[in-house]
Amino acid sequence: MNHFRRMTMMRHRSLLLLLLQLFLLHAQGQQDSLSSTDRNLRGDVVSIEQKERKLRSNLDARWKSTKLTTEQKVAMGIFPPEGYTYPVTDTGGGDIPPAQPEGTLTIVDTVEGEAQVDQVMDITANTMTAAARAKNRRLFIRYEPSKWETGWVDHIEDMVTHKSICKTLLNGKHQTENLHKYLELLCTRQLEGPYEGWCYYHDHNHFMWYNSKNKNMFEVFIDKTPLMLEGIDPPPPQPLVFGEGAELIASKFVFLDEVTGQIYEEYIEPLVGTLRFPLAECVKKRPLLADLASFVIPPPSLSRVEGRTILYDVGSSDWSRMEHIVETWSANDASFQWLISYAPNGNEAQDAFLKTVPEAHKSKIFRHYFPLTSAPTKAKTELFLPKKIKDETAPNDYVMLKLDRVVPANLKQQYVQYILDDKSDHIHVDELFWEINAAGNYVLQQYFDANLQADQLASDMTLPDAYYMLQALRKKGIRAHAWI
Repeated sequence: MNHFRRMTMMRHRSLLLLLLQLFLLHAQGQQDSLSSTDRNLRGDVVSIEQKERKLRSNLDARWKSTKLTTEQKVAMGIFPPEGYTYPVTDTGGGDIPPAQPEGTLTIVDTVEGEAQVDQVMDITANTMTAAARAKNRRLFIRYEPSKWETGWVDHIEDMVTHKSICKTLLNGKHQTENLHKYLELLCTRQLEGPYEGWCYYHDHNHFMWYNSKNKNMFEVFIDKTPLMLEGIDPPPPQPLVFGEGAELIASKFVFLDEVTGQIYEEYIEPLVGTLRFPLAECVKKRPLLADLASFVIPPPSLSRVEGRTILYDVGSSDWSRMEHIVETWSANDASFQWLISYAPNGNEAQDAFLKTVPEAHKSKIFRHYFPLTSAPTKAKTELFLPKKIKDETAPNDYVMLKLDRVVPANLKQQYVQYILDDKSDHIHVDELFWEINAAGNYVLQQYFDANLQADQLASDMTLPDAYYMLQALRKKGIRAHAWI
């Protein structure tokens, strides 16, 4: 019995030793396996870094490749490598003369009732060299709406349904903060010293004073100077400066300069409220707010434009309807070489427009009296302007189209829809002023009733429709504004 117990204990001891040896062997194997895995992981990291460098090198090489156009590269997500610059192309220098058009457009300038010599305008694609035409200094990459605009676009239908636009602007904490920041952003003429904080705005038709220090209310004066500021001359205007945080308020376009390889931004007013001056008709004692144009943000400069700068105007009855754009844009280094205006009634005998134009601009303005049609036509007695613009401008021109109040709403909508539907290789309209009088804009209904004729009101357009069309234009690369 004792012998049997000793044999059993020996077997148990041997079994335990065997199990211990197996455990130690297993642990050693695990350590070897972990070391191997660690080496593999380190190898993978190195491999990934090598792959990333190789991919970046390939992308850089593809960017420099001449086999792809810049439009194809941008569409494929290939952008210039950091620090890369193009060699500057010599375009020959000098002004770019307009070429002979298919048909010249003739006008008669009348001064003090006497007919002067006919002016003939020749406006078609210019004579840029092939090398210069291959590079675009304003290649559109994307449109980035500000957080403020995005919030309005996302909720505009609910705000119209519940008629809460003014309530949101005046009572919503973040909205009022954004609106104060917006007015401060636009302030280029601010007083200093004891009157620090007072801002002056002028759109060549109306002026406004705003106290940026008073955040408890919107202290604004339209076409009237506050008593405390009487006798004080407004300071000269300064360039708009978009500092840190501007992208939260103002929206922007991103462009590529193919000549220098630089990616740059251009800001524009956000789509908020009624699409007019944000406080329009929300402050009942300030009815003229709906007419203010000083909230519109011009481009910073047109110095990159290597073609012509052309403003097409439809519907201005006198110079005052163009003055703000021409003068404000010029102050921002964005002047126009040609001003082409179409009479609202097409009747030369009843038109006194040219008598109101300052002498400084008469040499570059052309007034036409063609009846305008809302659809493309082959008739020589009518004109579909978007098609004409497409035919007589070049990719390196900067073209603005201004559609004024008196233009029938249906005509304006057809023009805009044609521009949106255009699938051409380049944008033929770079900037658009579209006075949108949407019948669904309930805040401005009283203003519309007092200022518009029946055909000037877009009876089938809602305010959300206007928002969506404007943002669609901007996403196409067009600086689209909803007011003039």
